[in-house]
Amino acid sequence: MNSILPSRSTRPIEWMGLSALTDQLRESLMNLDVPLDYEFEVDVDQLERFDERGILRYVHPATLARALNVSKLTAINGPILEEVTARLTVGATSVQSQTEERDLNIRVSAAVKRATRSATNLPARRGLISPLGLTGYAPRRCSNGS
Repeated sequence: MNSILPSRSTRPIEWMGLSALTDQLRESLMNLDVPLDYEFEVDVDQLERFDERGILRYVHPATLARALNVSKLTAINGPILEEVTARLTVGATSVQSQTEERDLNIRVSAAVKRATRSATNLPARRGLISPLGLTGYAPRRCSNGS
């Protein structure tokens, strides 16, 4: 029996720093210490598509992933989580917070919607994560300059 298994080269590449960025926000928003049910959205997007001369600004996933170390993740996600927590604690039913990292050319935002007091000890929460789109990236093509 012949089976077709994907070769190592056809598997998608996982960029650990990029995954950590959205995973950290998702896990934190799912587990905020507030007695509220809510929905949330996390979005990571490229901040600028073109520079001041009109030249395309490309976000290379490997460069971005390497830059997203633990201290950088905390610097990005910390203020967003602090603002969301503070506003929900004082009674806001929806909150939106974002940060721009110009050196990385990304915008990270989080929105909490329909926050209501939970009727149970375990709040109900769900979220939508939109990571940075990296479509069109072809590492073999870029590595040799063609």
